[in-house]
Amino acid sequence: AIANSARLTADAASPQTTELQTKLDDRERELADRTRELAGRVRELDNAGRELDSLAHSVSHDLRAPLRVVDGFATIVLEDYGDRGKPLDDVGRDHLRRIVAASQRMNSMIDTLLNLSRMTSRELASERVDLSQIARELADDLRDDLRIREPTRAIEFVVAPGLRADGDPTLLRLVLQNLLGNAAKFSARSRDARVEFGCRQDGASAEFYVRDNGAGFDMRFAEKLFGMF
Repeated sequence: AIANSARLTADAASPQTTELQTKLDDRERELADRTRELAGRVRELDNAGRELDSLAHSVSHDLRAPLRVVDGFATIVLEDYGDRGKPLDDVGRDHLRRIVAASQRMNSMIDTLLNLSRMTSRELASERVDLSQIARELADDLRDDLRIREPTRAIEFVVAPGLRADGDPTLLRLVLQNLLGNAAKFSARSRDARVEFGCRQDGASAEFYVRDNGAGFDMRFAEKLFGMF
């Protein structure tokens, strides 16, 4: 009688135990799903933080050159034509044109960087981009910047004509800004410094390059070169 009573009690409790176990399993699965979702959000935040760091670096790096051009030529104009009362001649007007051109390029850079900040919320654009024109504009900026900072140093920029590619114009400009700027920077100690932008054609494929006769790049850190892009 005692054994039969225990068996009946166990049988009566069995459905309740099963239901409780089912609820517990459901909660564990829900917790696991929430944990995975939270881990994904953390990864997204980490990625956004890295992108923000890259954008801040790009802003400080790319806007510095035209700002130095504006500051340098404005100072020259003020000293030569303002403080000394010298009438504005062709040289002075050329200085002012350079200031205006640098300001316009800086405004274009700001628009470019704003577009870059929105990259995570829009698809990449794909259009025909005149890389030669972009490279020539950037080379002009670098020459003017060098003329202000190091007037005794000469650098030659060679840009192959007619180079075009399909891609996002915002990112392509930023790539060339960084590559040409680094090439000019690291060829600083070279006599007759030369920076070249060109293309190697191999059948239907094309390989664009920036080449300089400067210090070169340590290939141990090559994976970091295009981290931003």
